[in-house]
Amino acid sequence: MSLKQILFFSLMILMQSLVAQNGTIRGKIIDSESGEPMFAASAGVEGTTNGASADFDGNFEISIAPGNYNLVLSFIGYNSTTISNVEVLESEVTFLGSIGLENSAINVETVVISAEAIKNSEVAILSIKKKSVNVIDGISSENFKKIGDSDAAVAVKRVPGVSVQGGKYVYVRGLGDRYTKTTLNELEIPGLDPDRNSIQLDIFPTSIIDNIIVKKTFTSDLHADFTGGVVNLNTKAFPETPKLNLSIGLSYNDKIHYNPFNSNNNFLSYNGSNTDILGFDNGDRDLPISPTLLDNIVDIRLSDTEFVLNATKSFNSELATRRINDLIDGSFSISGGNQKEVGDLRLGYIGALSYKKSSSFFQDVEQNEFEKNDDNTINNLVLNKEQIGDIGKTEVLVSAMGGVALKTYNSKIKLNILHLQNGESKAGFFIENNYESNFNTIKKENLEYTERSLSNVLIEGYHNYKNGNFKLIWKVSPTYSKIRDKDIRETAYEVNDGNYTIDVSNAGTPSRMWRNLNEYNIASKIGIIKNHEVFNFDAKMKIGFNYTLKLRDYEILRYLIIPQNVTAASGLTGDPNELLTTQLYDTTTESGFYIKGEYQPSNQYSGIKSNLSAYFSEEFQLNENLKSIAGLRIEKYDQFYTGVNQSGVNYNDENVLSNLDFFPSLGIIYTLNKSSNLRGTIFKTTARPSFKEKSNAQILDVLSGITFIGNLDLISSSINNIDMRYEYFGKDNQTISLSGFYKNIDNPIEMTSFSSDPDNIQPRNTGDSKIFGLEFEARANFPFLNNCYLNINSSIIKSEVVIVNEELNSRLNNLRVGEELDKSWFGNDIVRDMQGQAPFLINAGLSYKLEDINTEASLFYNVQGPTLSIVSMNKNPDIYTESFNSLNFNLSSKFNSNSKISFSIKNLLNDAKEMNTRSFGIENSIYRKYKPGRYFSIKWSYDF
Repeated sequence: MSLKQILFFSLMILMQSLVAQNGTIRGKIIDSESGEPMFAASAGVEGTTNGASADFDGNFEISIAPGNYNLVLSFIGYNSTTISNVEVLESEVTFLGSIGLENSAINVETVVISAEAIKNSEVAILSIKKKSVNVIDGISSENFKKIGDSDAAVAVKRVPGVSVQGGKYVYVRGLGDRYTKTTLNELEIPGLDPDRNSIQLDIFPTSIIDNIIVKKTFTSDLHADFTGGVVNLNTKAFPETPKLNLSIGLSYNDKIHYNPFNSNNNFLSYNGSNTDILGFDNGDRDLPISPTLLDNIVDIRLSDTEFVLNATKSFNSELATRRINDLIDGSFSISGGNQKEVGDLRLGYIGALSYKKSSSFFQDVEQNEFEKNDDNTINNLVLNKEQIGDIGKTEVLVSAMGGVALKTYNSKIKLNILHLQNGESKAGFFIENNYESNFNTIKKENLEYTERSLSNVLIEGYHNYKNGNFKLIWKVSPTYSKIRDKDIRETAYEVNDGNYTIDVSNAGTPSRMWRNLNEYNIASKIGIIKNHEVFNFDAKMKIGFNYTLKLRDYEILRYLIIPQNVTAASGLTGDPNELLTTQLYDTTTESGFYIKGEYQPSNQYSGIKSNLSAYFSEEFQLNENLKSIAGLRIEKYDQFYTGVNQSGVNYNDENVLSNLDFFPSLGIIYTLNKSSNLRGTIFKTTARPSFKEKSNAQILDVLSGITFIGNLDLISSSINNIDMRYEYFGKDNQTISLSGFYKNIDNPIEMTSFSSDPDNIQPRNTGDSKIFGLEFEARANFPFLNNCYLNINSSIIKSEVVIVNEELNSRLNNLRVGEELDKSWFGNDIVRDMQGQAPFLINAGLSYKLEDINTEASLFYNVQGPTLSIVSMNKNPDIYTESFNSLNFNLSSKFNSNSKISFSIKNLLNDAKEMNTRSFGIENSIYRKYKPGRYFSIKWSYDF
């Protein structure tokens, strides 16, 4: 190598070394009044020539040698802002967060910058609320960490007016999943439950979520099929600083996990597959035969006996539960990301992987059935059935997310890929006493496994033109979701004086069942935002189009374990494992058990939903303090059904619902002063039936004994809404807001029983419904106690549904002496509470920081009022879900800037979950009751 080459390479290495010693300053410049990013605003380091212009997101980046600097931010027509003592470290990023510039018409003495004012902080959530044209509430990842919430379903309960049913499904303002919409990154995603219209939130770990925003009012750029609220989950964005986080957690419950002081094996389970621990079945539970192979079997003696027996033997013979000491629960997550310069482009990337295994054990679960006495002078209910037993559940959730983005000065394109894998194994053991027609005792054992998965791809682009005054936004997001209920096994014995029999007429036929759902979804959006002037004030126009296409297939495959010539003398022991082993059909005695199919065409269906929409809105100032937002959305909605009813009538891609709807909205925001707003909104929305509801499907749930019957006569609900809100934003993130709302629902859809058979349920359009309520929220710092913070939000809601037709006649015919039905506040109509609506919700949190030792303690309380869950029909009383008082404690401490340990206790009060009957003139009776128990968790995390 020549001397010149050596000198050249030495110079290059020296230059790279010098460059590597630089640090980076990053931040985002926004308009302090509107919250909008300021395209082309200037950021310069005082006393140097180093500087940068903000891109269309308001972001800037400056590379400079290590040291302390003053940073000057400026833009034409705005007061310049100086940030002093900005510390830059070698090869590290100093992120300043969002920095607001004041209009030059406003005199400013000082500017206060919060380094924590980034999107995932509570500061940013409050800023979004203040500037949003919608009535919104939200919770950030900063709050997730503080409280210790593990999934989105737990976290979203802390939003004002929000409750969660069954630990999974969101209710906003007391309205269930039919009236609440869930979106991921502002686009629709399919659900994982054929009985629900929204996706369960417990499958989204908080480790992949940046924030959850709940929009409670409609603007034309939102889908119109909601009235309670739209719950949007924003997945994590690219970090402004390089990040790599690792966390490990353990959770313990002395009723479930190994206890050296209690050797009893309590936890209920069964042998699954060796991949259950990873959230999926390895194939051991797959249907071992072709679906219709055993459908034509009438009597094994009249069939190819050897053929039927070989098919029977291919099924897993395990039908019994077993008691074990479960392993301790645990969780693991790793996430990270960064951004780099690649030529003239900026490349951002992020990745996250998380794993969680959790167990629940519900001991002495009570389940009872009551009915009203035939004599209407007697108020006491008649007990028809009582059941007590144990339920053990093990759930595994695995999530993986990766994303990349390319950004120029004017544009940004992002790709995000998400996969969620969920496996749930459940075992139940019950003793049931029946007192109605056949007085008997039944021992039941159930084994269940459900595997769910969701795979989502998001591609989106943001393009900026004319110095930020014209923006083009587009998004495309395909999703595939599936659910597999694999080999659900139910075995019931009749017990008489210690003797066991399989009596089909009294205890039912032992059965196996597989349920399969596949749903394909593609959601897309293209829109433009044009900044302009109206009445010499800044205005914003939005125009866009959405298209969503959903395809669903659903089927149930059921098989019966038939007893042939099995009598009391057959020697049954009560162990379900005997049915397909020692009690397998014997060709010599022509007695024993075998399996036959029970295929029914009405147990499957497929459907297509298509929704093409266009929207327009104009946001403009009427004067300096009064802003208006007017918009119109048009949706062309079509729903198609393929299936067969019980009479054998075929429907092939039948268009069962076709609507062209117009959804106007008008909002007013009056700025009382710089710290408070007054909002008013009127808008129209809708609620539509699900795939299964708008069908001829007749589906038996063998575990509950309830048959669902679809209804092709259903029509969409039309909803008129009025919303008012006062909000005050004080210093140090303190805020107070008070909201009032009113909703009128024409043709609401509710699940009702048949008067002739309460075990048959059907969705129907009931009488019109009215809902009105108040919400209050406050965040305050204690003036007499430093570093102590109180958050409280509560809702009071009143709803009424007009009772009509079959339900009205049923209630009138079963009135007790002296009982009167409730009348509407608005007239003489007979009304009741709306199904699934809580009359009040309370969330409260108290936090205290010990800054000297980097420790924070928090206490959080959540409760919702009694909620109508099952509507009365004939002699059956109404069933209400009672209040559950949830009190959780969390303690977290930082050892240094990188390491953190957290300890939490869930359900400190050890409260029970109850559903009770409500009937005239008597105290409530227990319909269902269990105790979830206390959970103790410890979690360690480290930021590299």
